[in-house]
Amino acid sequence: MTAELQEVHQSFVHTSQELLERCEVLLLGLEQGYQQDNLSELLRHIHTIKGNSSIFGYSSIMELCHAFEGFLAQVQKWQEPLGTQKVDLGLTVIDCLRQQITQPSAGDGEEVARLKRQLTQVHTPPPPR
Repeated sequence: MTAELQEVHQSFVHTSQELLERCEVLLLGLEQGYQQDNLSELLRHIHTIKGNSSIFGYSSIMELCHAFEGFLAQVQKWQEPLGTQKVDLGLTVIDCLRQQITQPSAGDGEEVARLKRQLTQVHTPPPPR
């Protein structure tokens, strides 16, 4: 990796870590109640991490971010509080992304695949009111 690319990579890691810290706060807020502004900000941060990871070809990060975006889009569609189970899943995704970003070569493909399946399975509408 060239010195210039290494500098860009360091910036990617630093920026992604800051975004993930903010994502945790936003996600925990969504457990308390649906907040469109917080959800929109959370989606933007995950989208930014996905796009930035493509520069380095980190497909596992891109795929997990994409699945998380789909999950969050469903939350946006339902406009419902997430609840503890879904927040816990989101926090697990954030922890996995954090690990993937700091150590992409040591990525756990099985963990990413498991989380992607869980995010997809949660795409069910809430019960009728």
